[in-house]
Amino acid sequence: MRWRAFVLAVVAALSTTAPAVACKGTTVLFRDSFAATDPGWALYDKDTVKIGGGSLKLTPQPSHYAFIYYRGDVYEQADVCVDAAVGGGSSVPDGEGGLLFGSEDYVGFYFFWISPKNGTAGVLQWSESADKYLVAMAAQKVQGLNAKVGVKNTLRVAIDGAKAALYLNDRLVGQLTINAPKVGGFFGLAAARPDQAPVTWTFENFNVTDLPR
Repeated sequence: MRWRAFVLAVVAALSTTAPAVACKGTTVLFRDSFAATDPGWALYDKDTVKIGGGSLKLTPQPSHYAFIYYRGDVYEQADVCVDAAVGGGSSVPDGEGGLLFGSEDYVGFYFFWISPKNGTAGVLQWSESADKYLVAMAAQKVQGLNAKVGVKNTLRVAIDGAKAALYLNDRLVGQLTINAPKVGGFFGLAAARPDQAPVTWTFENFNVTDLPR
């Protein structure tokens, strides 16, 4: 009985401390718990990005975006997921945060964003040649979005060449045909701050796996 109690206690402890992996693939291609700074997170503004202690925090300046890319590898087929929570005050601040995907140098990227305050999600495409953002998926109300300060939402993007499937808290939000990078694209994180109100996005459990079979 004592041994059984010990085993159950160990299992319970592991279940509460192990990070939840929302990606559906069986092979982990990259994983970051943000205990320290992985050198693959390169070329970022240290005034707006903080990494360590189990999270990556993005604090954009007013009317600006804050970006960070994982440049340790590119991916043609992959499943990427991350837990995201917004903070900045006692009430839910304005602004968007989420995942970057299909990023290619001197071409552009896609930004799968959520807005807890508005209960919406969408996708922006940055076009380097057009020098502007395009709306790849218009803002839409989404079910199951946690709209409270500090409460996590899990974003996931499954990339298969030019096809992208977008999920929020395990619910399919949309599917897109994208301009697939020739040799695979970077993944990353981003947050936007539309006004003077302080906004900090906290990201945890960044994972990349192969596609589910």
